[in-house]
Amino acid sequence: MENKIIFGVAHDPNDQKEIKRAKRKIFRYKPSSLGLELPANYREWEEKGIRTFFFSDLASYAISHQIEVVALEDPALADYHLTLEVVKVVREGKVNEEDLHQELQELKSNFFFSSPEISAGPRRFEKRYARAIEILKNNSSLDEVLKSWDESNKNREVYMLDRIRFTLPKMIILGGAHSERLVGKLEEYTYGGFI
Repeated sequence: MENKIIFGVAHDPNDQKEIKRAKRKIFRYKPSSLGLELPANYREWEEKGIRTFFFSDLASYAISHQIEVVALEDPALADYHLTLEVVKVVREGKVNEEDLHQELQELKSNFFFSSPEISAGPRRFEKRYARAIEILKNNSSLDEVLKSWDESNKNREVYMLDRIRFTLPKMIILGGAHSERLVGKLEEYTYGGFI
């Protein structure tokens, strides 16, 4: 019987060293299945040019080594959380709200006559930005946004926990905070710490 293990990562897509360390862990453990913080429809997204960097890289690596990839995220919850990330960076002052409005208008005008295959990715961002602008209208403070952010993470983790219990991947790699919160609820898994 394979031991089951869960790891946490910072999952910075620009940290090539962390991606290499994660790939080495996968290679070392050689799990028959790998649970990743990816939406269940991640392959469909990738076909449309939308990647979940870091975790998509690990999925490609695992597949190339004949390891079954188990996507642990609900697509709607993942998409909503990505919308909240946009709202959060605006409220933190990292992005100007007017720039978000301008980006939305550019997306709308650039892909008005595009075919669905070409415009699927930008249309997803268009919907995300429009939804973010609506949230910004209703959530005026950073505290309100952070409460929504925390609630979103809780909802995502409930879904992830159900998926893990249903599919029982031999190895799991999640964002560090998720892995730390979930490992105590997964008696059959050993916590491998941060990669």
